[in-house]
Amino acid sequence: MQDIAPELLEKIKAAFEKETAELKKTIENGVRSYEEAYGHAIAAGEALAKSFRNNITAEVLPDGMMYYNIADRVVRPMLKEEYNLVSEAAVLAQASANKSAKIGLNPQKADFDEDRAYGIVNRVSSQPYDEIKWILDEPVKSFSKSVVDQTIQTNIDFQGKSGLSPKIVRTPTAGACAWCLAVAGTYSYPNVPSDVYRRHANCDCIVEYVNAGKIQNVHSKKIYSSKAERDAAVQERIARAQERIEKLASRRIAKMPPDEYARAKELWYTVKELDLPQKEKEYVFEEFDNNLTAEEKESAVVNRPIGNYYYRAVNLGHNQYKIYAKDMIDRPQDVVDEVLSEMFGSNWRELLDE
Repeated sequence: MQDIAPELLEKIKAAFEKETAELKKTIENGVRSYEEAYGHAIAAGEALAKSFRNNITAEVLPDGMMYYNIADRVVRPMLKEEYNLVSEAAVLAQASANKSAKIGLNPQKADFDEDRAYGIVNRVSSQPYDEIKWILDEPVKSFSKSVVDQTIQTNIDFQGKSGLSPKIVRTPTAGACAWCLAVAGTYSYPNVPSDVYRRHANCDCIVEYVNAGKIQNVHSKKIYSSKAERDAAVQERIARAQERIEKLASRRIAKMPPDEYARAKELWYTVKELDLPQKEKEYVFEEFDNNLTAEEKESAVVNRPIGNYYYRAVNLGHNQYKIYAKDMIDRPQDVVDEVLSEMFGSNWRELLDE
């Protein structure tokens, strides 16, 4: 069998370099803020996703599968290319921030996230490509943005260990979920949980770091000159977030039958969440976000086959899910019948005879 990986990698790399040619020139001319770096990360992520999309199809892959040995030699190197480009922008942004705050420390480069890269490579090789190709879209864009966030985290940790006194503040907005409420608070470096930097879909929590008299929002990258200015901006953002939450809630209730929504709320607070690795949860949530049908989104409970497992979760709306069951797909036929019948709402075998 012909080894398609070298030629495929060459095509994708050429496409990515063409897509990011102007971006590279812009970065080389300097990056003045994290806001600019974040914009460059978005552009790089979109460029790589497009390069994958335009050059990888099920037809060019053996048996329509991107086997692990192909993904490891095609996807991983391109994630490294993406990382190198975005990391350069983020380091330049940190250099500008240090200079502005008169901090005499060299900017630190974040490490390449091997675990996250492995997760993408492993996931894209787990199913027929047409069923799993979405992994090379939004997750690739998220990977790009995470390089900037990790650069911020790396430099704040470095500053704390160097004798400075940076702090991180995570403020939940009105209507925040239980997970966001659990990680909200003020943390002094280096004792900052990694979850403080994370956010789920549609999360409006405010995450900022404070140092040298300046306050910067980790996600918007805006710098405030005083606590009073920061507090005013926080209150304004909370008000906007509350208005948005109310609008989303009214849309959700209008679509989801009242009894189904009531069932979802009851289940949310009664079922025990399944303890899964964070990376696995992120992939399952992305699958739900991208592939649930309109009918499934209006249901209090969703079931989805992903890889070798069936995942069951409570659906509270707003892209909020609580996974409570995970079962192997390869199992006795009577269990398969039970799961499929539950998904279809009746004996699925009878449907075949109709």
